[in-house]
Amino acid sequence: MATNQIYDSDKAKQLALPVPSGVVSGDPVLIGDALVGVALTDRDADGEATVALGGAFDLEVVAGAAMAVGDLVYIDDATSRTLSDTNTGVRFGYLLEVIAGASTVTVTVKVGY
Repeated sequence: MATNQIYDSDKAKQLALPVPSGVVSGDPVLIGDALVGVALTDRDADGEATVALGGAFDLEVVAGAAMAVGDLVYIDDATSRTLSDTNTGVRFGYLLEVIAGASTVTVTVKVGY
């Protein structure tokens, strides 16, 4: 057995990580250049929150057009935390519901890719 393992896969699903100012529980977050998750706690005085690094969450998505189950969802940047269908940000996860047309709606998104 590897002796250098810090967390097993179950314990690595939720970690206390540094998050941008203003993050509250339920917010999608981008940490660094590519680590994505959803804050499970508000940002604390040390600048950290417990972040779920996987799972499925009901999140607001800005859709420029109709979207299907399995379509990629992107997070714009660490500051705005806006999720959309626009491939100008970082891959956040996959849509688990249909979005009929251009709109901003709360839908279920699978976090990670």
